[in-house]
Amino acid sequence: MSNQESVSNESLTACIVAGGDITPGDRVMAVLRGSDIIIAADRGLDACLELGVTPTLCIGDFDSVSDDAIRTARERGWPVVEYPAEKAATDGELALDEAIGRGAKRIRILGALTGQDRLDHGVANLLLPGRPNLSGIDIRLMDEDREAFLLRKGASASLTGQRGDYVTLLPLSETGATVTTWGLKYDLLGISLGYGSTRGVSNELAWQQANITVEEGRVLVLQERVGVTQPS
Repeated sequence: MSNQESVSNESLTACIVAGGDITPGDRVMAVLRGSDIIIAADRGLDACLELGVTPTLCIGDFDSVSDDAIRTARERGWPVVEYPAEKAATDGELALDEAIGRGAKRIRILGALTGQDRLDHGVANLLLPGRPNLSGIDIRLMDEDREAFLLRKGASASLTGQRGDYVTLLPLSETGATVTTWGLKYDLLGISLGYGSTRGVSNELAWQQANITVEEGRVLVLQERVGVTQPS
């Protein structure tokens, strides 16, 4: 699979392949096929080779990538941007900045939710979309069964899945967040979620689609696909 970079515009989609676990299911492969540019972040290069994907760019300090993978990338002439191990950003953030610099308005990050060696990297990945300069860019961390993204004040999002899928809403603003939902087992109608509150944890899809609107604050939305197909 090869993806060539297209002209930057409002629809440019980038996929960042990070170094966590990636199961090559239908959703993951659809993300890769639908991306205009693919950026391998450090050990994500190993994942690209395993998935048969040709990255647009390989980036990072490459302290966790296999020797075979980096050698293969250089032999095949894939662009490689190497950073020193002592730097002011993670490989994932470097890849994100690269995608934004190339004009991506829709960014999907694979391998950032599970299989991380350290807790700090996993938490940092979830918080990356919260950077102030990323407002207006659609960023989602994904794997085959999980998805995480940030909603800011005034934003809405639709979730699709199966009845019973877990949906968690975590307020990230110090003053909390005000949220309205439709289609969840426990709908929230203009409810204020205080910072650190667990009220939004482990809700569920009541149907195959739900909607979330944030009236105030910022909310991290997490969906885990564990539900059952609804009867016809």
